[in-house]
Amino acid sequence: MGQFTLRTLGMLISLTGLSGCAHDPPVAIDLTAYPASVSAWVAVPRPDGGPWGDADLLAVALDRNPAIAESAARYRSARAAARAARPSPGLTLSLTAEYTRDAPQWGYGTGLDVPVDAGVRRESRVTTADLSALQAAYATAETVWTVRSQVAKARADLMTARAGIGLAADLVKLREARADGFQRRLAAGEDDRATSLIARADWATATARLADLKARAVAAQNDLASAMGVSPSALATLPLGLADEMAVPAVATTEGDQALQSRTDVLAAVAAYDMAEAGLGL
Repeated sequence: MGQFTLRTLGMLISLTGLSGCAHDPPVAIDLTAYPASVSAWVAVPRPDGGPWGDADLLAVALDRNPAIAESAARYRSARAAARAARPSPGLTLSLTAEYTRDAPQWGYGTGLDVPVDAGVRRESRVTTADLSALQAAYATAETVWTVRSQVAKARADLMTARAGIGLAADLVKLREARADGFQRRLAAGEDDRATSLIARADWATATARLADLKARAVAAQNDLASAMGVSPSALATLPLGLADEMAVPAVATTEGDQALQSRTDVLAAVAAYDMAEAGLGL
C-alpha cells in the first residue's frame, strides 16, 4: 500500500476532477413559447399569387410540427450518442483510506482500472449505438410521412367542405323560396297543406346539410392547423389549391419488391433485429 502525503492526495483529487465531464447549466422551459408561436404565424400570399398546394403546406409542417421537431431531436441525440460511443472508456483512478491500530494509523492506497475495450465488446457497443441512430432516422422519416398524409387529407377535406358549403347555401335559398311559394299558395287556397309541409321539410333538410358541412369545414381546418403547427384562425382565408396530379404507372414486380424493402417500419424492425443480434454476440 503506497504512502501519500496530504499534498499528494490533494493533487490526485484535483486531477480526477479535471477529467470529469463538463455540465451545461439547465435552461428553464417557457411554457408560453409554443402557444405564442402557434398564434403568431400568419399565412402570407405566395410570390406568384397562386393557391397553396401540398408542398407549401408540408414545408410549414416540417418547420413547425411538434411531432417532427421531437423526432428530429431524438435523431440528433442518437447521432450524438453514436459519436460518443466510439472513443474508448477512460481510465478510472480509485483512492482508498484505511485506519489501523498500528502506527501509522492511517494508510492510503490507489487503484487504477484499465478497461479492456477491444474485439466484440467494442464492436457491439459501436454497432448498437449506430443502429439506434439508424432507428431514430427511420422513425423521423415515418413521422414526416405521417404528417404529410395528415396534411394532404385535411387539405382535401377542407376543400371539399368549402366547395360543398357554397352549393349547400344555394340549395338552402332555393328550398326556402320553394317553401315560401307553397306557403303562399296554401294561404290562397290553391294547394293543400301536405305539399307545403313537404317543401318546408326539404328546406330544413338542406339547412341541416349546410350546418353539417360548416362543422366538417371547421374540423378539417383544425386538423390541418394541428398538422402544420399553426393556429386555425390563420387558415380561415388561406387559398388552397388542388392536389398535384401524378401519373400512376403500372408497378412491376421488381418495383413492388423494392418498395417493400424501402418501408421505414420494415427497416426499423431489421435494425432492431440487428441490435438484438449484436447484444447476443456480446
